[in-house]
Order: sequence, then C-alpha cells, then structure tokens
Amino acid sequence: MKQGDKLNAFQSGILGLTSTFEDFARLEVTIADAYGIKSVQRNQIEYLTDERGKMIVNSVGRFECQEADFAQAMAGRWQGDSKLGKQSSSYHVHYTYYYSLALANYVGRVYARDIDAFGYRFGE
Repeated sequence: MKQGDKLNAFQSGILGLTSTFEDFARLEVTIADAYGIKSVQRNQIEYLTDERGKMIVNSVGRFECQEADFAQAMAGRWQGDSKLGKQSSSYHVHYTYYYSLALANYVGRVYARDIDAFGYRFGE
C-alpha cells in the first residue's frame, strides 16, 4: 500500500486485531467486506480446486519466479513486452527471520495443504 491509501474493511479489521506479525499469523477470524467473507487462515489451494480437490486452473504461478511464470502464461497471447518490472520494492530480511520455531511449526500445521500442494519447504 502507498501512503495515503484508504484501508478496506478487511484490512482495517485485521489491523485492529493484531499488533505483531505473530499475532497476524495466529489470527483465526473471518471478516466480511463488500466482496464477501474472507478468512485469514484459508489455504490458497482451496481457491484453486473444486469440491473433489481437482485443480480448476491450468497453471499456478509462484511469486518466487513470477517473471518467468508470467512470460510463460503470456506466450502466444501477447506480442508486446511481457516483463512485469518492479514498483515500490524495498529491502527485507529473509522471511525466516520473522518466525520463531513455535510459529513456524504452527504455520506448517495450518497451511499444510498449501505447503504440500505447492512444494514449499521452510527456509528455502
């Protein structure tokens, strides 16, 4: 978000309930806004599969390789430049810095379906 951007109901609700990253990661709440009900602890794979667990999308891009994934998705569809570029980027320490061992284990349990489906490993 940019300075001066107005928060939506979901963002305001989350910020009103948390003060640290660990609070946010452990938050078990659903919040309704203009676009429906959102759950903080919903596995992403649930948005990509039907009720039988079958993928309903052709491919899933990963943030870690978004430039290549986007180029592949646009291949044959777009004649122009398929580079995404960066805006408002900033330096951050490695994400593992923000996790205690207890929090890493907790997140591993809560998001086990995503971790398994997308092949993630903590620290990689």
